[in-house]
Formats: sequence, structure tokens, C-alpha cells
Amino acid sequence: MATIDRFEYGAIDNTYYGSYTIKLGELIIDAPLDFSDELWDFDSFDDEQRDRFWKKFQYRYWYHELGIMPFKRWHMELMRIIDERMPVYKMLYQALADGVSIMEIGDTYHKSRHIYSDFPQTMLGGQNQDYASAGNDTESETLQTGNFLDIAAKVKYYDDVDAMLLDDVRPVFSCLSTVSFNGF
Repeated sequence: MATIDRFEYGAIDNTYYGSYTIKLGELIIDAPLDFSDELWDFDSFDDEQRDRFWKKFQYRYWYHELGIMPFKRWHMELMRIIDERMPVYKMLYQALADGVSIMEIGDTYHKSRHIYSDFPQTMLGGQNQDYASAGNDTESETLQTGNFLDIAAKVKYYDDVDAMLLDDVRPVFSCLSTVSFNGF
């Protein structure tokens, strides 16, 4: 299940009600929203990615107010954004699943065949391959690694694919924030 545990603060009053609309945490606790329900399914890379995304979604947007009301319109816009972005992000998830080396900056593959023949009718394929008198095949691969310090500097600015998708859904939340002191 992708729902995070309820926050327990003991004697501290953990009221989190929104100033203008409803906060995501309020919906999760009071509604309650269950992200393992089929209502929240999207074109995910796999089940693990979907569950991980919904958990990160809750942690990031727990105290954010919904930017679209009523709830059904908000939900439809959220799912639209996720489904539109996932075809591109699925390629990134696949590359990560295949094993990407962050140190590799280039990979050159070369394959060639050289045939030497005494006859002008040299056949490279087909049924009559005995015309060639000599030949050789070559195959090579060159991997290039980058400078460790340059790559370490670039990694500092890397967001994982889940975080990129979380950034994409930011517009469904209100950009207005206020300070509220228990009804004052």
C-alpha cells in the first residue's frame, strides 16, 4: 500500500486544515484516500514505481492545498498530467532498469568484414559462398569514461525520475500560501 503512516506528535495539535481549500493530508486522513485503489492507477513502469511515486507524492504535498475544486476535477487533472508524462518517463525508468553507468560518456561499436577473392564474382551471402578465397571479420567496442570530478558536479543537479514527475504535478496544487494561527 502506498499510504504513509499518520503522523503522531503526542500533545502537539497537528491541525493542518487549509486556508482556502483542502490540503492533501486532510483528504488522506479524513476521506480517507487509498492510493492502492484502482482509481489511482496510471500508466506506470511497474507496480513498485507506482507505489514509490504515491508515497513520495504524499510526503511532498501533504501540507499543500488543492488548486482545483471540486475534488473530481482535481483528480482528473492530476491523472491527466501523470498519464501524459509517463510515456517519456517510462523510457528513463527502462534505461535505469537496464543499468546506466554514470561514469560512461561514450560507447563506440564497430563491426566490419573484409573479403579477398581471386574471382570478380565474390559472394558475401547466399548459397554460393565458396568464391571467396580469404576473409576476416573484426569487431570492437570502445567505452569512454568521464572525469570523476566533472561527473560528480553534474550528479549534484540530478533529480531522479520520480522527482521529475512530482515536479510536473505541482500545478494541481494552490500556489497561494498564508500564515494562519488557529483561526486568527
